[in-house]
Amino acid sequence: MKLLKKHLNRRILNVFTFGIIILVIVNAINIAYACYVVNPDVTVNINSNGKVTQQGSIFNEFFYPGKSESGIIRINNKTSKSIEINNLGLSVDLVKFPSGYNKDFIYSSFLDNMNLNIQRGKIAYIMYSVIAYTPLRNFLYKENDRNYKGLNLGTKKFTVGKGDFVDLKYTMTMDIKAKEELEDLKANLEFKINGGNTCN
Repeated sequence: MKLLKKHLNRRILNVFTFGIIILVIVNAINIAYACYVVNPDVTVNINSNGKVTQQGSIFNEFFYPGKSESGIIRINNKTSKSIEINNLGLSVDLVKFPSGYNKDFIYSSFLDNMNLNIQRGKIAYIMYSVIAYTPLRNFLYKENDRNYKGLNLGTKKFTVGKGDFVDLKYTMTMDIKAKEELEDLKANLEFKINGGNTCN
């Protein structure tokens, strides 16, 4: 009986020690990750007054068919409650495009030929897929326009804890079949967080 009790206590101690080691490792990885991504490409702040502000852009280079660009979007929750994110959107503004083309035509081609892939996480080597390569048109958000309300995440929705942050690793790719009308093009893309609910 004493031997069994001693064996049980040893197992409990081993499990406890293993748990402590895991916590230390996870904490170390989180610290390393925070150092690894000091300056995200885009910072989205959910402020305590309910307003959402953004700094940076996810479209910083000239693209050509097949070209990809990756970066980090960091969502900071500066409120006192957790925020559920169930919809992501983009507003798109063409700044520069080739002469000789209609702006509406270029705009439509841009939305259909630029694809966005998004993964979510806080640890550099553990990222969860949120959205597979999807045309920008599906993300389009226009205020008071029922046709463009961003992309609902469905089962891929996620929560940003109060005073915490979540990083979205994005990869934007121009379709290999894109035509020459998208060459030498510049656009401003503003990231939108829509339909966020507060949680206790």
